[in-house]
Amino acid sequence: MSEKEDTSEELEDITSQFSKESRSWSVEEPGFTKETSNSLTEASDGKPSNQICETPPRKEALSIHDDTSTSSSGSKSKRNEEQRKTHQFSETIPRYDSSQSKTEISQSPSLSVTEMTAEYQAFIDSLSDETLGKISPQVFEENQKGLGSESENQIQKIPSEICNLKGIQKLNISSNQFIYFPIELCQLKSLEELNISQTNGRKLTRLPEELSNMIQLKGLDISNNAVREIPRNIGELRSLVSLNACNNQISYLPPSFLYLSDLQQLDLSGNNLTALPTGIYNLFSLKEINFDGNPLLRPPMEICKGRQLYTIARYLQRADERDEKILEKIFKIVAKNITETNFEFLCQKLNLAISETDMSTKSTVSLSERVHQALDRWKMESNDLSLTTAALRDQLTRALTIIGAYEIIDKITALKLFTCAIKF
Repeated sequence: MSEKEDTSEELEDITSQFSKESRSWSVEEPGFTKETSNSLTEASDGKPSNQICETPPRKEALSIHDDTSTSSSGSKSKRNEEQRKTHQFSETIPRYDSSQSKTEISQSPSLSVTEMTAEYQAFIDSLSDETLGKISPQVFEENQKGLGSESENQIQKIPSEICNLKGIQKLNISSNQFIYFPIELCQLKSLEELNISQTNGRKLTRLPEELSNMIQLKGLDISNNAVREIPRNIGELRSLVSLNACNNQISYLPPSFLYLSDLQQLDLSGNNLTALPTGIYNLFSLKEINFDGNPLLRPPMEICKGRQLYTIARYLQRADERDEKILEKIFKIVAKNITETNFEFLCQKLNLAISETDMSTKSTVSLSERVHQALDRWKMESNDLSLTTAALRDQLTRALTIIGAYEIIDKITALKLFTCAIKF
C-alpha cells in the first residue's frame, strides 16, 4: 500500500476520533466535524502520520541520517510550522458565544454529567433567541417553555411583544419597579405560574380584571404588595391551585372567590380582612390555609389559628344562623315602633318601592304587618346581591339613623348588647 493511502487512512481515523470527542461536548455546532476534517487535511496534506500528531525524535548526532535529513532548510521550517499548527488545533475547539461568532477554548478533561449540563445551560442562556432558533429550533422551543426569570431587576415595563411567547409556562418577575401591574402578561394564555411578589420592588396597589384571561394559571404569587382588593372576576381562574397574597391590604373577598373549586393552597396572612365568607366551605379542595395577621372578627382569629377549614366553616355556619335570628328580631322591633311617616322615609333610603298592593291594603292591614312585609321583600332583593346578613343589619341601622328613628336605634343597640351573652 502506498504512503499516500496510509496517510489518508490515518487522517480518517483521526477525523473519526475528533468527531466522537466533539459529541461529548455540551453543544455541537452544525458542520463542525466537516470543518475539523478539512482543517486537518489542509494542515497535513501529503505528510506522514508521524509528522501530524507526533513531534519528530530529536537527532543527536551528525552520523544519524534519514530521508528528511536531505531536505532543504526551508522544507524543514515549513513542516515544523505545520506540525505546530496541527498540535495547537488538536487542543482547541471552536464554540459559539453571544459576544462573538466563534472563540477558541482549551480542551479540558472529561466532565461529569452535572458539569456538562451546567455548561450547556450557561451556553444556551448566552445565546440570543435569534441565534438559538437558528442553531436548534427544538432547544429554542424548550427554552421558551422553561422558567423565565427577570426578578431582582429595575424593570418598569413589559414589552407588548411578550405575547409572542406562545409556549411560556412559568414567569418570575418579582422585586422589580413596575408602576402598574403589567397588563401585557394577561395575554399569556399558556402561563401556568406567575410570581410578581415585590419584597424588594415597588408595591402594586391593584390587579386588573384582565387577569382572568390567563385561563391556564395554576400558581399566582402576588405577596408583599399593597393590593387593596382582589378582582371581582377572580373566580374565572378555574385552574388556580395556589394563591399567595400575603402581606397586602386586602379587606374582603369577592363572591366569585368561592368559585375557585380547584384551590388547594391559600395564604392571605398579613392583610386587613375582618370577615370571611360563609361559603368558604365550598372550597372543598383547600388543604393549606393561612389567615394569620388579620383583624378578623368573623370568625375570630382564635378560630383561624388552627388553620382547619372545617372548624372555620362550621363557625361561620353557626354565626350565619345566629345573625339571621338577630335580624329577624330587629325587623320586629322596627315594625312595632316605626311611624307611618318614618316608614315612607325608610323605604326611600332602602330604595324599596311601595307597591300598589301595599297602598290598597293600607286601610285593612296594620302598619306593623306592612313594615314587616316590606323588610322581608328588601331582604330577598339584597340576597340576590350577595349581601351577608351582617351587612343587611348594618345597612338597616344606618338608614334608621339617617331618618332620625333614635328610639328604634336605642332598642337595637340594647339587643346587640344582649346577644353578646345569649345563645340562640
